[in-house]
Amino acid sequence: MTKASVNRLRQDSIESREHAVELLRAGAGAEVEDYWRMHLETMRDLVLSAYPTLTTIDMLSEHSDDATPIGNVRRDDSLM
Repeated sequence: MTKASVNRLRQDSIESREHAVELLRAGAGAEVEDYWRMHLETMRDLVLSAYPTLTTIDMLSEHSDDATPIGNVRRDDSLM
C-alpha cells in the first residue's frame, strides 16, 4: 500500500466520522446506525482483504495458543 493510498484511507475515515456526527446532530438515529454499520463492514472487509486466508487477527499484547480460525466463529445475528 502506498503512502498516498494510506492517506486517502485516513481522509475517508475522517469524513465517515464527520458524516456520522452530522447524522447524530440531525437526530437521525436509524440512519446513523445503518451508515455506521455499513462503514464498519467496509472497514472489516478492507482489513481482512490484507490477509491471505480467513484467520483471527491477534490484537493481544501476549500471544495465545488457543486462537480460533474465523471460519469457526459463529456470529450472533440477533445482535445485528
